[in-house]
Amino acid sequence: GGALGLVAQEQPEDFSGRGGRLGSVSEIEDVEDQSRTQAIGKAISKGLVGLAVGTFLGYCAYSGQRPDEAVAAIMAADPQQFLKDAIVYIDSLGPLGYLYFSAIYVVAEMLAIPAIPLTASAGYLFGVPMGTAVVLVSATIAAGAAFLVRRLCLRRV
Repeated sequence: GGALGLVAQEQPEDFSGRGGRLGSVSEIEDVEDQSRTQAIGKAISKGLVGLAVGTFLGYCAYSGQRPDEAVAAIMAADPQQFLKDAIVYIDSLGPLGYLYFSAIYVVAEMLAIPAIPLTASAGYLFGVPMGTAVVLVSATIAAGAAFLVRRLCLRRV
């Protein structure tokens, strides 16, 4: 106590961000949920980076190029020409072409590469009804994946 008999009381630590008392149970649960979501987002980000590095190193091993040569080759590649070449290859795959086409379409959409050549060629490759179905499914998967990447990996807190 002091001269006036006042006793200093310890305040509980404030987690609410309002400068007041400890938040309610629901506020604490919200903070825990955000922490869990951040941890999941970080784990997914690390996994995607690991996948990208592994794919790059696999490409280097497969092509016999040094990493600096592979980077130069990738930077010089034309995405539109790659898509046109992929259409010819997909046509030669037969039934497996649906899956391969869908994978390329999803990646193109996720990387914001114009997929117009793929969309237009789907009808030619698979027929109009099946081509439309493959494009719709692929575009929906790409939109969902882009949403999840944004939501889990690129969200600022």
